[in-house]
Amino acid sequence: MTESATSPANGNSEAFDATAARQRLRLDQGWKFTLGPGQNFPNGPLDDSAWRTVNLPHDWSIEGTIERQHPMGGAGGFFPAGVGWYRRRITAPNELKGKRVLLEFEGVYMNADVWLNGRHAAHHAYGYTGFVADLTEFWLWGQENVICVRADNSQQVNCRWYSGSGIYRHVWLTLCDPRGIEPQGVFVQTPRASAQRASVIVQTQLAGGGDSQNAKLLLRTELLGPDGKQVASSESSAQPGQCVEQTLELSAPRLWSESTPDLHVAVSRLLDGDRILDEVRTHFGVRQLAWSAQQGLEINGQPVKLCGGCLHHDNGPLGAAALDKAEYRRVELLKNAGFNALRTSHNPPSPAFLDACDRLGMLVMDESFDGWAMPKNPHDYHVVFERDALEDTAAMVRRDRNHPSIICWSVGNEMYERFLPAGAVIAAKLAGQVRKLDKSRPVAAALCGFWVAGGDWSDADALFSSLDICGYNYLTDRCASDHPRYPERLIALTETFPIRVFEGWQATADLPYVLGDFVWTAWDYLGEAGIGQSHPEGKPFGNHGTDQQYPWHGACCGDLDICGHRKPWSHYRNIIWQRGQMLHMTVHPPLAEGEKIVTTPWGWPPSVDGWTWPGCAGRPTDVSVYSRWPMVRLLLDDQVIGEKPTGIEQQFAARFTLPYAPGRLTAQGVRDGKVMEQTTLQTVGKPAAIRLTVENQRLRADGQDVAFVKVQITDAAGLPHPLAEDHVEFFLDGPATLAGIASGDMQNTQPYFASARKMYQGRGLAVVRAGTRAGTVQLSASAAGLTGARVTIEIAD
Repeated sequence: MTESATSPANGNSEAFDATAARQRLRLDQGWKFTLGPGQNFPNGPLDDSAWRTVNLPHDWSIEGTIERQHPMGGAGGFFPAGVGWYRRRITAPNELKGKRVLLEFEGVYMNADVWLNGRHAAHHAYGYTGFVADLTEFWLWGQENVICVRADNSQQVNCRWYSGSGIYRHVWLTLCDPRGIEPQGVFVQTPRASAQRASVIVQTQLAGGGDSQNAKLLLRTELLGPDGKQVASSESSAQPGQCVEQTLELSAPRLWSESTPDLHVAVSRLLDGDRILDEVRTHFGVRQLAWSAQQGLEINGQPVKLCGGCLHHDNGPLGAAALDKAEYRRVELLKNAGFNALRTSHNPPSPAFLDACDRLGMLVMDESFDGWAMPKNPHDYHVVFERDALEDTAAMVRRDRNHPSIICWSVGNEMYERFLPAGAVIAAKLAGQVRKLDKSRPVAAALCGFWVAGGDWSDADALFSSLDICGYNYLTDRCASDHPRYPERLIALTETFPIRVFEGWQATADLPYVLGDFVWTAWDYLGEAGIGQSHPEGKPFGNHGTDQQYPWHGACCGDLDICGHRKPWSHYRNIIWQRGQMLHMTVHPPLAEGEKIVTTPWGWPPSVDGWTWPGCAGRPTDVSVYSRWPMVRLLLDDQVIGEKPTGIEQQFAARFTLPYAPGRLTAQGVRDGKVMEQTTLQTVGKPAAIRLTVENQRLRADGQDVAFVKVQITDAAGLPHPLAEDHVEFFLDGPATLAGIASGDMQNTQPYFASARKMYQGRGLAVVRAGTRAGTVQLSASAAGLTGARVTIEIAD
């Protein structure tokens, strides 16, 4: 995990402490922002009073409209791009003079340049890795300093999905001793861990600054258990610039796993005599990884199969803004939906996302790049690959290697060089860079068999030879046939079609050398417009992610929609994976005579968890029942429609067809003639009211905390309406902002940064972001012809 912050709860970065050895202050509040070329903006004496005041994380693209002519095109969801400028003033007391001043950016999309007081301090091209700007040389103590950041996302198209624009993750200011611990300089490994004993290796890289290069320092490392009590300690002599390695032994440790995500803390203190020069706190998990073709993946000696999903980085209506609560919510909802693993396709995620995975027990494949030196888009990462790839790989590993949730590194996805000799050379270099910094985890890459003209699948063997895990995208059928050629090959199904969940489960469950299945995708996302959609037979359909897809502006292939609502096939996946659910029923919309629906490979036949179809009486209607019970029975108003088996031969699913009639539709799970479980869908009345449900009703007044408010259209009896599309308007009163609104309809081009939206399948979402003042917030919702609703959210210091 990332090192602990010392900023106060309200995020006030000016709360300097002259007595602290190290301060790490969150610098998210009160930035000035504007769009435009701005050649002179870095200079100090600029009147920026007309600029907007924004709080980070901030994504300016999501604030815009969705229009066909926008430069991101279908790949980026038809959102605006361009050049954005940020400025921030800050004064540090003269008493801190002599400290090293470091400004850490967790993510700026993209081509970031940083100036301090008009002096250029850093450039970083890749939008998905963090970087540190050393401001020490240009810092003015006791005087106002002006930080200026340029984020250039004007060169389009540069990504195959929605990237967002701007400083979309946190910014941190660190003040420390020049002889202190380097940024991300502490690496904690647990090469041997069991319920009886564990070995913990702590490597600490010291900076080489200061005047006392020959000083004899002392490094004291203390390990704290999940309860905060000391469980081990070690002391070593040290010198500036040295990497100190310490080994500590733990008795009866509390092990980290997906079911017991217990975290320890390493407290690293650097002393010069009795004076503490520096102090860093690093969260980590005590757990042991092992992997082999014979045993698959083992965590703490126990075999683990990955029930996984791929995940892009956006937070739906918030765009790319990586607010901590939003990142935590995504992981929590996916864990509740049955996932135990996520692949960060196709870039390193935010630290907040990985922190959530650590705390919730979600396993992670951390991925670096979508492509290498050969372009997929005119302005993508290939432009800087030769210059920056090794350093960006190192940036990912250095930042993330203390996260116990990460069980694998991936160095690329579907690279165009995969069948060429150059691909094998690049793979070896990148894998070597990873292993130089972390030998405790396997290295992978994800390849597919299509897109590239020429070349055979076996031509990828040279590239795979440098890796520990071979990622197969949409190649489930090759797992068994490739095994005789390479019996030691360990495979992960790094992308699979949603509709082929049973096939992926079979390969994962039956073949020890197949680690698991990562569906494309776990969650709907912005960009790659139209992937996963269904459409009437005969309707022209262009390639997803292209300009032909407008008004589609996102992907609908996720198990959860962009608001976090589970789709019917999410329940089916949970049932197949045996992750806790046994029975689910869904209804396919009645079709007119002769009408047929075509579903793209990344999609699923249209279905709704509802039995309300006005005007469709008598039409043949298909009902799917997913079940782990041996038999299922379908009833309409207590009249049996039929009974069918739902064992492995039926892929745990049964389909019934009946003429639609209003009433109560019930599916029962049956074993040995006995009803073990049942679920019911009921015909509802016309839309009559709005219901608001707040997921988290108390927020912190830190400018960062968010409340997710679920919107549901109901009938007069309070039953959810599965088809309602009412236009709902939101009103907010109190010390907060309406940060975004959404529905699950990826064809709706209404802006997300707005106050009104049309609902989809009776549902929607509103996100409220706290300000920096305590108080009571009222969120109201209204729609023509419906009874409105109001909820209260408390914001506390």
